[in-house]
Amino acid sequence: MIVGFTKMSGEMSPLEVMDMLNDMYSKFDDLVIKHKVYKVETIGDAYIVIGGGPDNCLGRTGAEKVALFALDAMEVCESIVAKNGARVCIRAGLASGPVVAGVVGKTMPKFTLFGDTVNFASRMESTSIKMKIQCSDMTYRLLTDAEGHEFDLEKRIENGVAGVHAKGKGQVSTWWINSATPRKGREYIKVVENVGKVPEVATFEPQASRDSLDTMERADPSNEESDEPERRRSITFEDEKSPMMQLQMSSDLALAAAEVASG
Repeated sequence: MIVGFTKMSGEMSPLEVMDMLNDMYSKFDDLVIKHKVYKVETIGDAYIVIGGGPDNCLGRTGAEKVALFALDAMEVCESIVAKNGARVCIRAGLASGPVVAGVVGKTMPKFTLFGDTVNFASRMESTSIKMKIQCSDMTYRLLTDAEGHEFDLEKRIENGVAGVHAKGKGQVSTWWINSATPRKGREYIKVVENVGKVPEVATFEPQASRDSLDTMERADPSNEESDEPERRRSITFEDEKSPMMQLQMSSDLALAAAEVASG
């Protein structure tokens, strides 16, 4: 959401406001294509996207896509200046979790998201600050496991208090997303899977991705025959150029949804 939008729009004509939003949103639309996120809607000065749908993907992948979109959106806004000379500043919020999407009603049907995750993302945006990206604790955990990028994540602490007070949730732990850098040294990856038995090692070709792990898990008949309760898998990714990276993964990863409110 645009910080100070009400005051700014009061000093501009309606046509100038529309031109400014059109310029900014057109640049955001280019970022939607770049990062392969889905634009849900714009509500006034709010721009909402999701990373885990309509095409389903792993939670960490959806969170990574939306976080990269938000970082680029911040950079784009640094070059946007309103007709009255005012700099356009935004704030953004991300949350991850299950959602339901669909069309309700008969008049002017519109694809809409429903669920607590949508509300939580809105709280992350409204409690964020100018030119900062705030994310929930769940999004933070997903981003630490992101495949393609390493994110600079900073725990939000103000006056000795961690996190923010979110309406309907109380005090919650939140994080700032400061930047992202591509992960290096991923040419040769070994996957060591520890599920309480003798570890199995698989060597992947350069183009292999961690999504292959899901196929491996489904193809393992021992997972279906075992009467033991479902356990979290500890999977270690090791390559020849990078330090060890730990990824925690469960078979029921939730759909990642996030809201980026241009602000």
